[in-house]
Amino acid sequence: MGNLVVKHNDLISASYRLSLIEQRIILNCIGKVRSDLPAGHQAFSVSIKEFARIHEITDKQAYFELSSAVNQLYDRYLSIDSANMPKEFKQQEDINGKIDIRWLSAKATYDSDQQKVYLWFSPQIMPYLSQLKQNFTKYDITNIAKMTSAHAIRIYELLAERQFQNHKKFNISLSALRERLQLENTHTVFGNLNSRVLAPAIRQINEYSNFIATIKTIKNGRKVTGLTFEFSIKPGKEPKRDTNRNPNKRVTEQEIKQEARPGESREKVRARIKKMKRATEQVE
Repeated sequence: MGNLVVKHNDLISASYRLSLIEQRIILNCIGKVRSDLPAGHQAFSVSIKEFARIHEITDKQAYFELSSAVNQLYDRYLSIDSANMPKEFKQQEDINGKIDIRWLSAKATYDSDQQKVYLWFSPQIMPYLSQLKQNFTKYDITNIAKMTSAHAIRIYELLAERQFQNHKKFNISLSALRERLQLENTHTVFGNLNSRVLAPAIRQINEYSNFIATIKTIKNGRKVTGLTFEFSIKPGKEPKRDTNRNPNKRVTEQEIKQEARPGESREKVRARIKKMKRATEQVE
């Protein structure tokens, strides 16, 4: 444990922006979460030595990155669709739209004696990291460890979400991608977005990860409105399926109670859960 990052797919599709160093810290700590068990409210840590080893940097650089990033992490948040949030975290049952939630419940701390960063994930984040039975994505942190583009890591995760599909190809609208990367108001000209964000990200994914990826544009007339991502897995770098957590096709009463949304009939809940389970069999 420690090298595997496991996230619920709703977290991968959420809208947020972290710096490269902040992403590295968050992902290293996510790697410490037992994603198949309740986590409780506990601290997760990453040491200078461990951080330097994983990202192949010097201890001095690791110290600088860890100690300089901790103060900003508490202010970082992500926007997630309220329909996908566990109902116990909604302020009211009929809330709609996006909800902004913090990554952390308290300020991250750098312990100079132990040379470690400690952080506490917020209670609203933990359901997307622990007790995951379906609709999750898992990858080895070494596949993104050498990347120096925060956007490359986010795009890699979009690919990893589909790594077990037979056809490793998907379309996404340009507006949806901008929202997920929080680039709605920057690089507004596609040529700039492509040269400064997309092309460098694909180069790093192809160089450092277990994927080989390409991008093609989707146009409406002369205007770029979407992108087609297509990728393959490098020989010998194939991810392993987590067969122990594939859910049974049978929908239990407990699942219905946990997944039910306000005003939703039992039949609709059951059908939605079955659909999620079928999707899991393809994505996992």
